[in-house]
Amino acid sequence: MSGNPEQEYISDGITENIITSLARFKSLPVIARNSSFAYKGKAVNVKEVGRELGAQYVVEGSVQRSGENIRITVQLIDARSGKHLWAQSYDRRFGELFAVTDEITQAIAGAVPELVSEAAQNRAIRTDLESPQAVDYVLRGLYHMNKFTLKSSQASIPWFEKAVELEPGMERAVRFLGWANWQVGQLGRKPERFKEALRHAKLAGELDPNNSSIRWLLASIYFSTGQLERAGAEFARALELNPNSSRILNHYAVYLTLLGRAREAVPLAEKSLRLNPIPPFWFYRNLGVVYYWGGQYADAVRLLTGRLQEKPSVLRLLTASHVKLNDMDEAKKYAQKLVVLVPKFSLKAHAKAVNKLFREPGMVEDWIATLRKAGLPE
Repeated sequence: MSGNPEQEYISDGITENIITSLARFKSLPVIARNSSFAYKGKAVNVKEVGRELGAQYVVEGSVQRSGENIRITVQLIDARSGKHLWAQSYDRRFGELFAVTDEITQAIAGAVPELVSEAAQNRAIRTDLESPQAVDYVLRGLYHMNKFTLKSSQASIPWFEKAVELEPGMERAVRFLGWANWQVGQLGRKPERFKEALRHAKLAGELDPNNSSIRWLLASIYFSTGQLERAGAEFARALELNPNSSRILNHYAVYLTLLGRAREAVPLAEKSLRLNPIPPFWFYRNLGVVYYWGGQYADAVRLLTGRLQEKPSVLRLLTASHVKLNDMDEAKKYAQKLVVLVPKFSLKAHAKAVNKLFREPGMVEDWIATLRKAGLPE
């Protein structure tokens, strides 16, 4: 969407909002943003995209902004036949941007046979007008936050704060401010930021109690702060509201695994990858974690071999999986790669780090003993 680099953050925000909204319809899985964005700015063959992503329908469009006016053109295509099922142009004020994406979502759902009944039950369309400047701030913040680095997460916070200052009741601005603070706390190992994240998550929850992203945010905060029962309840609520969110599924699978429930987690993690076939690296790593603790060591090796081996977490998983498979030559090969990549690695320091993650008794001891067999330094 949009050929203008200066408007990229706008088209990204619109696209993500439509993807998130469509995923709430329980009858149709929706491919996640990471995989969809892989085709951004490219001339594509819709049939090929459908085959590569396993998608039955493809939505494509464009966005143009002129001052306070915005035009969004959208079309829905049957990926198998290439037939155009629906197309529409929307001319709106910029402050109506999020409201019009809700309208687009509803129109798409009404045009997809599998969703007609659900669309008929969910006809509520937002008509509220938000501050155009606040909308712009949110989109700019989201553009940074979705890069998922410590620096970009920190850079997103001032944008969301400006939006909240202008529109205190703007739920998504409050929610994203919570997410940005959680990411800074998680990526930067700054646990003090979780308190701020929780404050904004609760405020957002008061504005929209049935938003799956808010429930997921609360689950993430509670898990990061060791409140496991609360985290589990919020994860369950998030998936009830949005069963086709690849990110919620993936995160919940890891939560279950670290509690010693990996066998329950395997189908969830596998589904998350089907919904996001071109995912960020942590999807693969997390599925590898789930496979390992579910006793599927060969599956972990198959998934991770030749992929992302510049990541210490992946090298540790490959080392441990080969030990479990009694393939000690391969285990020692990956252990050596890990030591080269992380010269100061020690089992003692690593045990201290994972002790905060693994919650089932015996998991830390088993993990460290397995890595020790590959010859990693004490």
